[in-house]
Formats: sequence, C-alpha cells, structure tokens
Amino acid sequence: MNLSKYGLIAGLGACALMAIAPVAHADVTSSTVPTWAKAATTLGPEGSLWGPVFTAGLKQSGGIQVFKGDPLKQFGNGAIATYKIGKKQMQVFENWAGVPSAIDPSPSTRRLLVGTPTIKLGGPDTPIAMKTQVSADCYQAKLNNGLLPAPPANARCKESDVSKYGGELRMTAKPSNTMGSPGNTDVVIQVSPGVSYQQLLKIASDLQQVAGR
Repeated sequence: MNLSKYGLIAGLGACALMAIAPVAHADVTSSTVPTWAKAATTLGPEGSLWGPVFTAGLKQSGGIQVFKGDPLKQFGNGAIATYKIGKKQMQVFENWAGVPSAIDPSPSTRRLLVGTPTIKLGGPDTPIAMKTQVSADCYQAKLNNGLLPAPPANARCKESDVSKYGGELRMTAKPSNTMGSPGNTDVVIQVSPGVSYQQLLKIASDLQQVAGR
C-alpha cells in the first residue's frame, strides 16, 4: 500500500466507509492477538507497528488482526484494529512500507481530498514532521443508472465533512531513530461520521511505536 496508489480512489458504483470488508491478499495468513505489542511480536523485528494512544473515546473492539505475508510471494506484513463506541467507529490499518500490502482498506467512490496537513509524530524529544493525506466521503452526487458520476476535477471536501460523512487519514510513519528502529509503516486510519477532522489528526499524531513482547 503506498499513498500515491491509494490516495484518491475512484470507480463504478458507490461503497460507503467500512460498508465492505477490507481486502486481505490470498498469500497472507492471519491470526488475532489481544494487543499491539503481541502483534509486533507476531510479525517480528523487521518492521514497525504503531499503537494509538488517543482514540477519541472509542474502545478497542476485539483483538488486533495480524496478517503475515509469504516471503516467497513477496507479500508484506500488517495489522488492523477496530475501535467503537455507539455508532462511531475507527479502523487502523498498518502495512510495512516498501512491499505489497498484506491488507488493503475499504475504498469509497465518495471520498475526496480534504488536505495534506503535516503532523508531528513521535515523542516530545524526537518529533518527526509527517505529511498526511486526509479525505472525507463528502461526494453526495446521485447515482445515474446505478453508477456514481465522476466528481468535477476541482472537487474537494471540507474539514467539517470528516465528522459529517466519515473519512480517512493516510501517512507513512517513520521511526525517529532509523539506526536502531525497524522500517517505515504505511498507516491508514478510517473513521465513521462523528469523529472530527481535529480528532483524526490527533489520533494520528499520538500514535506510538510499539515494541514486541
């Protein structure tokens, strides 16, 4: 999963946020563990996982799904976790960067770019500026013969549309210590309506690199 390939997703029909299941590749095995630390242990030391500290009040629902690729097939490793409270929901997808994705987030043809804000990731002593891509599912055009018309070339969503319609944030998380820490991680955070743009940015900026145990 890379940001350029999956930044703005267009296609036929319409699929709302998390209306369909994320796509796991056939050459990837899966298991479920209770914590991000256990997930890091399962995947091994060659890559990084990042656990959310701030979740906008959402609670982890079930375990962390861990996806481990077949080295002979050159598929990567990744994990996904779901957080819920009431009707609000968040899913965190993580794939080791630089190799094919172990699991891909659900696409939406109603998702348009909001902006590309920069956040500070990491501890207060070693923050790293990370460029993100935030989108929202604000494209509400009516279907035409069962198909969603392509949006205008200059169409964009507003920050307030994240809370109104749901959306996502994408970034490549980089450890502050590249000498002693594993590699980069492609992160996608998808949220349902009710989670605000500012909350989404805070969820992303408060991610902490997880050590296996």
